Amino acid sequence: MNYIIPIIIAVITGIPGFYALWIQYKKDKVDIGSSLLKDALSLKDEIKEDKAELRTRFDNAILVYEDLLKSQKKDIDEQLSGIREVLLLAQNEIVLLKKSIKLLKKRVSYLRKGIDILICQIEELGESPAWRPDNIGEIEEELDD
Repeated sequence: MNYIIPIIIAVITGIPGFYALWIQYKKDKVDIGSSLLKDALSLKDEIKEDKAELRTRFDNAILVYEDLLKSQKKDIDEQLSGIREVLLLAQNEIVLLKKSIKLLKKRVSYLRKGIDILICQIEELGESPAWRPDNIGEIEEELDD
């Protein structure tokens, strides 16, 4: 039993050290939580700042692209305007050419009838015409296609 008293004394003297160690553990645990909270709040503020900066950059990029698109649209609209003018001129030219072709067809038909009448007159006189159009009908058919 001689050894029980030194054990009791050791336990009694060790309690304050153990208690101090336990208190320090709790304090460190609180300090770590507090430190983590401070870090989290700091990160939150940094994220807000980054978000604001990114938003500003994004808005500026959108404005730049919008200006670029407006400029490109203006250029395309000008090109389309020029193309429309050329198309209108071409359409007018086509109308004039169609009228000219129609008049030429009428003229060719009129001349063909005249040539046929003259050939008949020459043949009625008992002569043979020196020239006879061989392919006028074929040419007229090709023009109709």
